[in-house]
Amino acid sequence: MRFEDFYTRYVGEIIPGKPSYIRNGQALMNFLHEIWPDESKRIVEGIYQDQNLDCFHNDSYISITINHLEKVWHKRDEEQRKYILD
Repeated sequence: MRFEDFYTRYVGEIIPGKPSYIRNGQALMNFLHEIWPDESKRIVEGIYQDQNLDCFHNDSYISITINHLEKVWHKRDEEQRKYILD
């Protein structure tokens, strides 16, 4: 999945289809965890200490999280290949 596909699905399917009690940031992080659990874990654990990336609890971080994901998405392909080769 390309980043563009991830984002399009988030905006076009995940947000409109989520229950009303789930915030958009929660939905983004839940979807990210499904698609790329390693990056979700890095964000939640605060590996990127200089940034507020975990939008699960704070929707105001959504755009920062999305911008970050767009920049690092190429790492996802590398991680996926590693799992296949292991």
